[in-house]
Amino acid sequence: MTVDTKLPFDQEYILNYSKELGEPEWLKELRVLALQKAAELPMPKPDKTKIDKWNFTQFKDHAVAGTTLTDLRASGRS
Repeated sequence: MTVDTKLPFDQEYILNYSKELGEPEWLKELRVLALQKAAELPMPKPDKTKIDKWNFTQFKDHAVAGTTLTDLRASGRS
């Protein structure tokens, strides 16, 4: 028996998400690469792994608020 899985987001979603957060180009590229790698990874073998309580579809939005980092050397702290 084969199980076909599809991730709940695609490259367009990742690009829009990264743009919305104002992320640097390197982080956007890292996210896209991670999405490609995730598509290539094999799923665990259900006959050897209990997955009945795993959450595959219900994810909370991941949004982190923070402050902008400053150069500690300019403020006299190091």
